[in-house]
Amino acid sequence: MLEKQDTHTHILADLRDQTQQNFTILDTKYGRIADTMERLIDEMRNERKDSRVMMENLIEVIIRLAESKK
Repeated sequence: MLEKQDTHTHILADLRDQTQQNFTILDTKYGRIADTMERLIDEMRNERKDSRVMMENLIEVIIRLAESKK
């Protein structure tokens, strides 16, 4: 009877250890994913900002060109 209890105790301890390791790995992977997503979002914001600036510059050039043709 004690042997079964010892076996079950070891099995449960191993399960606990494996579960803790898996959660540690999951936390690490989630952290990497979150960091990557944050960088992607920042890059997209910068690209959108650059796009707006280019659009504004293009509009200004078109307006100046139209005014010079009058």
